[in-house]
Amino acid sequence: MTKGQKTKELLLEAAKEEFRELGFQNASVGSIAKRLGVQPSLFSYHYKNIPTVIRIINQNFHKEIWDLLHRQDIPDPMIFLFAYDLIVDIITYSTPQSRRFKYESSKSNRLSMYAMDTALRDPIGIEDSYYDAILHYYQKAMSHETLYRLRMQESAGRREMFITYCEKDQYQKISEDDWYNLCVNISYCTITTVFRFAGISNELVDKKFNEAFELIGKLDLSHICLL
Repeated sequence: MTKGQKTKELLLEAAKEEFRELGFQNASVGSIAKRLGVQPSLFSYHYKNIPTVIRIINQNFHKEIWDLLHRQDIPDPMIFLFAYDLIVDIITYSTPQSRRFKYESSKSNRLSMYAMDTALRDPIGIEDSYYDAILHYYQKAMSHETLYRLRMQESAGRREMFITYCEKDQYQKISEDDWYNLCVNISYCTITTVFRFAGISNELVDKKFNEAFELIGKLDLSHICLL
């Protein structure tokens, strides 16, 4: 690892520390750089700005979960996707710091996500091919536009439920056990929608979701964190 690569990693860890302590809305390039005793220009050289760091943190987090599941023997792509979604939510909801980070980013992205939903864009260009693979596996078909719209609604519904409960938590504290149950319920209510709409039976969807839940109970997730 070069000196530049090491500095970049240290800046990323300093940014995570900043977000854990202050949340990203109160974070600044200058404050993050100060944690390492370097000039803000060095941060800007490696990451440009705070939104870039946030994107990289999320990308690394999701990639680590994706890679973990790919090392397992999961023959059914629906179980894989459900397990992936559950792990993302369980870890994201697992600490007050990660919940605040998710809450602030969800609030800031709310308008841009709605704008994306109404924009004249090619749905194929933003489609996750994994959903297509699952539909093909179960011999179901759905237009890319319909799939895109359903996934946008799923994303918006998930985001709004999370925001609602985070705001409730500010004045009526929600226990960690309730947060855990909440994240499982939100995952169940949202990630399964596309497949029910495609005509896969409720019984089969529920069976695969439960199998995914059992699978992640056997995995060591202690080394994975959002921040």
